[in-house]
Amino acid sequence: MPQQFIDIEISNQTLQYRYNPEADQFEFRLPQGTAVFEVWDWGTKNATLEECMFYDQPSDEFSFDSIRFNEHLLLCTLRQLRIHGENLPIDLSTLRDLNASLGDLLLEISQRLLGLNGTRLGNGYYPEISRDMENPDSPVITAGDHTYTFRMWTWGEKNRALSQALTMDEPGNQARVSTKIFHERMLLSSLAKVTDENAPVEISTDFLEQLDARIGDALLEVAQEINFVSDAEKKS
Repeated sequence: MPQQFIDIEISNQTLQYRYNPEADQFEFRLPQGTAVFEVWDWGTKNATLEECMFYDQPSDEFSFDSIRFNEHLLLCTLRQLRIHGENLPIDLSTLRDLNASLGDLLLEISQRLLGLNGTRLGNGYYPEISRDMENPDSPVITAGDHTYTFRMWTWGEKNRALSQALTMDEPGNQARVSTKIFHERMLLSSLAKVTDENAPVEISTDFLEQLDARIGDALLEVAQEINFVSDAEKKS
């Protein structure tokens, strides 16, 4: 059953929202109507980030399109939108035609839901993630019902991850690395074991892509720490 509505201050307005644990969605009462959101998965988040990264060959630099990212963030997390009694389709054209203040409000709600920019809805709606770093080369992370045991990847695994993530841009035959593929391969190589209430879980790309994005990011951070932080820094 959905929970009771709770007051929240967003964009200098008092709104109400409630969580529906069965649908894993959040319903917001807006001045103009209602909106329903859900958390995006890690695969969608990574794909969106990659779509918003652009390579400039003359300068040999990458740039990030924050406007495009914000549009796709809202597109991927907004599930229903009812304004002045009318159910609106969830597509980019509709979102771009919204009143600017409403669009900004919806974007801030989405950012709060995902814990972006240091903001949150409430601590009860975020996955509880605990770290056991007794062995810095093989930490154990618990998130919800799942336990993730890490290991350092091998040199061969690192090289294969780079090879699989490497693409060539035309013209000019410039090398480019897919961060989505590289991060997935790093996490696949660094997870030694995953259990769900002590039952083993198959570790696959599909499993990682379907993770709550907030959990996926936390796991990636651990993988980066054990693989890229020096032994001296780990001990400090």
